Amino acid sequence: MKTKHINISNIIHELEQDITENVFNTNDNSLFNGRAGVLILYYLLYENTQDSQYIDKIGDVITQIFQDINEDNYSGGNSFCNGLAGIGYALNLLKKKKIISEEFEVVLKDFDTILLQEIDACLHNKKFDFLHGGLGIALCLLERASENVLLQEKIDSFFSKYIFIVEEQIKKDNSLEFFDESGDYTAKYNLGMAHGLISNLCLLIKYSNQISHDVRSIIKAISDKILEFYKKENSCQFPSIIYTNRESTYNAPLGWCYGDNIIALGLLKSAVFLEDSYLYSIAEQVAINALKRDHERFVVKDAMICHGTAGVSYIYEKLYKITSNEKLKESSQKWFETTLDFYSVDEKSHSYKTYVGDDEYTSTISLLNGKIGIAIMLLMRENSNLDSDWDNILLLN
Repeated sequence: MKTKHINISNIIHELEQDITENVFNTNDNSLFNGRAGVLILYYLLYENTQDSQYIDKIGDVITQIFQDINEDNYSGGNSFCNGLAGIGYALNLLKKKKIISEEFEVVLKDFDTILLQEIDACLHNKKFDFLHGGLGIALCLLERASENVLLQEKIDSFFSKYIFIVEEQIKKDNSLEFFDESGDYTAKYNLGMAHGLISNLCLLIKYSNQISHDVRSIIKAISDKILEFYKKENSCQFPSIIYTNRESTYNAPLGWCYGDNIIALGLLKSAVFLEDSYLYSIAEQVAINALKRDHERFVVKDAMICHGTAGVSYIYEKLYKITSNEKLKESSQKWFETTLDFYSVDEKSHSYKTYVGDDEYTSTISLLNGKIGIAIMLLMRENSNLDSDWDNILLLN
């Protein structure tokens, strides 16, 4: 352990410098992998320091994003992870926080038109993935619709149809066509946050008061479906994906994208929303049982949010805030200390590389898989009073 010798503020500063030096060296303008992600970091740094340089940096990044869009250099599509929905969400957040002017509303309305067309296509194809499909686009439009009656009517129409489709598919035990990473195998259900049922739960619960359709029945149906695959005697209690043509494996690592910890968080939110004490007791037990896997932090390959130590630490902090179980808080601290251990004093700006497989690492600014996300996690740990609205992009708010 090297943590006692590390100054977190210095690490954040070094990461921010490295990110700033490289943010214009990418053609990626997306929220989770490119330039739009740094807007979130700069906003939080401004909140933390009140230093106007970060407002200027936000302006520079936005200028570059729109320059690429206007010059037809944009090829990111419309998804929340890689496309216009994520960029639009970030800009709308900054507008709500009065970091950028109301003049951006004109551009955001153009985004709304494009995204409404895209979400209709997702509905038609039953593509309800969060990162790459309809649910991520819905997240952006829901945030926009809170102040737009006409847009709210259109998003209500989407959810009415979406809820009917998902409830019918679950009732008939048919496949739900989320993002399929399974290659030759056919995925039936995806239990993750990034591409599956947990993100559906978290989004429906978060926006239950805004969606005109009653969401209680679908939240109960999704929760019950997830519990069908619970094996409490296993070290890993849930699989990542349920297949139609092969046996599902219970070997998912802990993380934001998949894992017992994120499933526990989704089920706990569901239990609180439904006022279901039985579901709550199971969900809390899933979280507690996952603590037996704390030793896995020593074999995790990097510190990223998606399935690295920083993300696991943050999720355990969320679990603690719901349950007040001190063991979960202690686990959050353990995973945070391991996050600090990934920092290399010798390499400085080359620290916090992302593992890409076969013992290979790369340096990326990515919010989800790289340095932006790690810098945000460190900043939130250093100043727990910072605005936490940003983490709604991960459906953790």
